[in-house]
Amino acid sequence: MVEKALAIGVLGNCADILPKLIKDGFKPDVVTDQTSAHDELNGYVPSGFYGDNLKEAFVLRKNKPRDYIKKAMQSMKVHCKALLDLSKMVLLFLTMEIIYVGRHLSRFEECF
Repeated sequence: MVEKALAIGVLGNCADILPKLIKDGFKPDVVTDQTSAHDELNGYVPSGFYGDNLKEAFVLRKNKPRDYIKKAMQSMKVHCKALLDLSKMVLLFLTMEIIYVGRHLSRFEECF
């Protein structure tokens, strides 16, 4: 039997999608991630915002930056834990950007 390589792109937020994939038992061969977690206000989009409602995130960012940052930090914690959970199942491919981002995510010590 010949296996065919398959790449899947998913539109969504990692803090929303990765925990669902893990819960559903999805086990990819490789996971990549390139998130700008070094800037909670302008570099990271909190859970629940993607696609058509991304503009809502920009409005929240502008009008209530403290609320936005709180949501971003909560999302980063979930995102970080999901990446660590996936790394137990698959080869986690980390780019230099993610190694850098990982330093910023490391403040969530309960993930480690």
